[in-house]
Amino acid sequence: MALNEKLNRYPGSRGGKAPEEKANQSLARIIIGSSALTTGVLGLSGCGASSTEIRPTPTPEPEAQPNNLVFTLAEETQNDHDFQKLNQANASFFQKFKNRNPQNPWQLGKTVALGAGNVDYALTTVVGPNGEPILGVISYLKDGQLQSGFAIDFFTTIPSNDGRRAFGGIYPLRPEISQSLLEGQTVTIDPKKDTQEPIFGFVLRQGKNWTDFSAAINQATTEEQRQQVFSSYVDEIYLQEPDGKTNLFSISKLLPSEQTQLVSYTLPTATSDTIELTPTPKPSPTPQPSPTPEPTPIPTIEVNGLQLPDPRITNPELFDLTKKEAPIPQFANALKNAGIELSPEQIAQEITYVSTKEDGTPLVDKDGNPFVVAVYNLDSSLFPEEYRDLAGPIPLMIAKKGEKGWGWRTDRMIPLRLFSGQINLIISNLESHYDRSGNIILNVFDGLCITWYLKWDLVETKKGIENYEAGKKYVNLAKNNDMEPILGPIIYKYNYPAWLEESKLSDKELEQAIRNRVRSILQRFEGDIKYAMVVNEFHPTPYEKDYLYSRLGERYVEIAFDEARKANPEAILIYNDNAIESPRWPWYKSTYDLVRKLKAKGLIDAVGMQGHFNQPNWTKVPSNEEFIQAIRSFRQLGLDVYITEMDVSLTEKQGNDRFLYQADIYYNLIKTYLEETKDQKTRIINFFGWSDIHSWIEEVLGNYPNADPLLIDDNGNPKLAYYALLKLLFETNLK
Repeated sequence: MALNEKLNRYPGSRGGKAPEEKANQSLARIIIGSSALTTGVLGLSGCGASSTEIRPTPTPEPEAQPNNLVFTLAEETQNDHDFQKLNQANASFFQKFKNRNPQNPWQLGKTVALGAGNVDYALTTVVGPNGEPILGVISYLKDGQLQSGFAIDFFTTIPSNDGRRAFGGIYPLRPEISQSLLEGQTVTIDPKKDTQEPIFGFVLRQGKNWTDFSAAINQATTEEQRQQVFSSYVDEIYLQEPDGKTNLFSISKLLPSEQTQLVSYTLPTATSDTIELTPTPKPSPTPQPSPTPEPTPIPTIEVNGLQLPDPRITNPELFDLTKKEAPIPQFANALKNAGIELSPEQIAQEITYVSTKEDGTPLVDKDGNPFVVAVYNLDSSLFPEEYRDLAGPIPLMIAKKGEKGWGWRTDRMIPLRLFSGQINLIISNLESHYDRSGNIILNVFDGLCITWYLKWDLVETKKGIENYEAGKKYVNLAKNNDMEPILGPIIYKYNYPAWLEESKLSDKELEQAIRNRVRSILQRFEGDIKYAMVVNEFHPTPYEKDYLYSRLGERYVEIAFDEARKANPEAILIYNDNAIESPRWPWYKSTYDLVRKLKAKGLIDAVGMQGHFNQPNWTKVPSNEEFIQAIRSFRQLGLDVYITEMDVSLTEKQGNDRFLYQADIYYNLIKTYLEETKDQKTRIINFFGWSDIHSWIEEVLGNYPNADPLLIDDNGNPKLAYYALLKLLFETNLK
């Protein structure tokens, strides 16, 4: 939908028509080839005010679904896979420019990530020799292909039902213009004709103009004043996705953190009539040769004979002790919440580096690439006696060797997947909070369990009419981020569609409905998925309704697995249940008998132990011996064992050691699982949610606000349990 059309929906306009467009006034052109500089939005170049209107798109598109706005500096998004790719594309494009124009003094400045829900664009400022912004380099993915080029910004006016509005936006130059600049040519740009549609911009409130906004923002001396000016002048943020879909984000509806980012990085567009830039500077009348300066050596440290960049010098953000999101303060905070007082300064002083395994061979990732880890060794004296197995090396930073040599990752938190090796660390319930935490989630884990948008009652609300678009979105999200998608459960008694019972199907028709459901989902994603949870929680009880069981008995489970095996013979088929982690627990015996029969017929490959430990009023934590016994009994049937919905509730745990207690459970139960399944080809540990605030215990069960069952706290910070798991995975690598 064109920007003009979207603006017709402003409050008070009630959807009326936009006023007739007036004849455009002449627009000052941007001349690239001389010397004067101006600044603009996001530090790019700007031009004078104009009544030129933004070109409407030929065919209006349906209203875009609301997404969270992504607008952050590079430092906060470097661990995002898409952003890394786009940022590298910016650097490569600009390097091509520098290679063709070696005497040009321009340099790359700061990079901003833009997007709706995901990172869609990387936008890097190009600055002149005096540090002033000149223009920008922008990269994005379109139809799977990288697009890179130069961009400018300017402001214009646009019609809306309540009058005319000022709009300052980022406009990519057309490819042929970017090509001319690459070749060092002087180019005169008409922003209306020589740019593409705006991809990002600020829409001012009705009656506000850019000149006053610029003056007010420049007069503001504090962050609070800038915030007030910004909120009083800017109405909405415009963002066009690479596929052409447009979004308007109301300032009032943005998160406070998003508003702060926008205020911090906004520079109003300048009002000069022209911009003159110099791709190739004119030679001096009497050029004097100057000696080639020696390149400044990069400070290094030596780790077992390896020369690595010294992260305290090359990546000071990793050792920033004042920023709570930095690695060391985050670790200190997790310890403090668990009752261990250790200052960031103490941690920073004791960082050591590890590059080899216990046998002296190099540490390598799952692809065989070497890496070095900066660790802090937790002393056992810091812990009460019963929790001293949590002592030892905690990874806080990692360096990897790439095409350009060694470099330190600048993750907000060191991702678990860096140490997982052949262990698949999966996250469930992504769909319920992806928009709020998505980029972090995709970076931390190895895979996604896709459940919600594949529920039977959502994809087939009417018999025979299916819609898998939402589910397909998350399967593609996993694949595009090098993550393993797991589907299911396919058949679950709480997800039956209403028509299944209302249609009064015969037993034969009911069996066919089961087969249709299983075949449809497995064949639809054949080639995309390797694992499928076919049936979940089949354990008949007097207090749980199961319509399929009331009609077909236990046979419906066999029907589902039989069809799954036929529909996708290559898929690994899983039966999933809770309260089976100990032979003493309620569903262990019935589950054991069920999967034994299925295995005898060759219909099943693995059992999923959900792992809801300390579930309120239900399961507790099994002893290590009981847990081992349960795992071994299923493996003796020839089945793999996975942990499929793990969380550790603290509802019934009080006292200052509650997070120590939780971390110890995560550490020891997962350690036992890994030891008992080390000969399995695949091992899966699936965490049932991302952060405590989104836990099913707190959101679904209710009345348990202090369950705090997951690895990340309510504020998105890693808990001691997260570091305990990092420690365990690191120790596994060392062996």
